[in-house]
Amino acid sequence: MGLWVWLYQAPGPSCVRITSISQLKLSISTFGGDTAKQKTLCFLSAALHIISPAGAFLSAPYGEALFSLLSISGSYLYSSSVLDDTTNHRLSRDLKLLTAAVLISAATAVRSNGILGGILFAYDALLQLQQILSRGLSWAVVSRLAVTVLGGCVIALGMAVPQYIAFIAFCMTPNAPRPWCGWTIPSIYRFVQEQYWNVGFLRYWVVPNIPLFLLALPMLALLLRSALWAWRLPSITSKFSKNAANGASTKAMWLLPRLAIIQALLAVLAFTSYHVQIINRLSSGYPLWYWHLAAELISDLESSQSTNEGISISAVAIQAMVIYGLIQAVLFGSFLPPA
Repeated sequence: MGLWVWLYQAPGPSCVRITSISQLKLSISTFGGDTAKQKTLCFLSAALHIISPAGAFLSAPYGEALFSLLSISGSYLYSSSVLDDTTNHRLSRDLKLLTAAVLISAATAVRSNGILGGILFAYDALLQLQQILSRGLSWAVVSRLAVTVLGGCVIALGMAVPQYIAFIAFCMTPNAPRPWCGWTIPSIYRFVQEQYWNVGFLRYWVVPNIPLFLLALPMLALLLRSALWAWRLPSITSKFSKNAANGASTKAMWLLPRLAIIQALLAVLAFTSYHVQIINRLSSGYPLWYWHLAAELISDLESSQSTNEGISISAVAIQAMVIYGLIQAVLFGSFLPPA
């Protein structure tokens, strides 16, 4: 109970506090909350969201706070729907799955990279198709596949609806249509990013942007490292599910690889095709690296207590996030964009 009270009283806007609670519930759903180590992992991962490198952007009128809330809450409902995947809870499972799709779709409308959340549903659909091919048709599998595909279509609407609104506004008018209206796949996102922001594949790879790549490098490395960490399922799950129910291990095994794909793809896209420094902001809406950093911190603390070693890399990373947040707030308050 103390963890929940602390998160409700945590600094920052309500959106950040609710997101931290969603992160806490997602962590418990994934790793369990029976042992002291599991509880510590869940608490630390939720607390890390408050001091994430998104910094001032989580407190300012930007999309990061809302995106993080919708994305992580959608991931939580998705994980909860899979846990309800039994004969007696199919209705609850389907409702949670569709609600998760609505939240991820809304996150996509806030920030286009939210579309990566559709990978969860694509992954599920492939698993259902594999079951049909190997075991034949059954009502349970077909109904689950139908709901999964419907959820994926709902997520796609988060990208398609804003595009449609823009097409009506700029391409279906008596005035001269904009250049992107005649493209094979009209996309105002692509046009604006290329025309006004000079964003595209390797366009950001110029000498003057080297400092921005250096600014983004720590978070890019953390995203990729935590994605690789998630694939080491036996060692991860045994570390946090010893002396606990086997369910915690099973949960982590099915969810972590899916989130790893999303996070690794985000890092690669940011490195090759985005304004690379915004990865410090975008990362706030992805739960995997919080778990990785919290797990490393727990492991480092245990090692330092037994060997009297100095400060750990994970502790340095957390201190760097706090310092970066303070610097970012000063720059932001002086109307100087930190990212």
